[in-house]
Amino acid sequence: MSIEIIDAGGSVEITGLMVNGNEKEVSFNKDDISQTVDVEKQLVAVTDGRASYSIDYTEVTTPAGLTSAEDLRDFINSLLPTGGGGGGDATAANQATQISLATDTNTKLDTLIAAQVSTGITSGSKNVTTAGTREALGASTPITSVTLTANESNTGVIYVGGSTVDSTNGNPIWAGEVARVVIDDLAKVFIDSSVNGEGVTFNYST
Repeated sequence: MSIEIIDAGGSVEITGLMVNGNEKEVSFNKDDISQTVDVEKQLVAVTDGRASYSIDYTEVTTPAGLTSAEDLRDFINSLLPTGGGGGGDATAANQATQISLATDTNTKLDTLIAAQVSTGITSGSKNVTTAGTREALGASTPITSVTLTANESNTGVIYVGGSTVDSTNGNPIWAGEVARVVIDDLAKVFIDSSVNGEGVTFNYST
């Protein structure tokens, strides 16, 4: 019997397997491969959840030069994306790599979550001196978001936006209405007004 084991991209192709007296070619999905070594019989059982076969390393001609079932297992592992399949014989190095990746992922998630949690809220107010002339809410201040409420006493419209905001491209809010902006700096938020001296109160999170 001559068994050949070939890297076929997303799968491992094994030809020459004898099933009921007939040679068979089997394709194992790399992502799902699992292996078990029978040291006593020097066999390697290979499965991907759909098919399972035991291979005698002495019958393998490709690759050549195998000296044990462990050699056969290691060769198949070398064809897999991470040196091991979906539950096969794990090595300490592979386990350490997976643990390191999991730890790194958890650290990044913790950082992301922390960035979304406010550590404080500060209140302020801003009026537009001259209608049609936009003004920043305040000096440069690191924030995570700001919520603006148009003054109840306003008779006109407040336009909320960036450094180019005006009555044609801003987000309009009338007296008592609210706008929320998620941004990293208070100085990047501008308002304009249709009436002199009208404005907003706001709360920003840091």
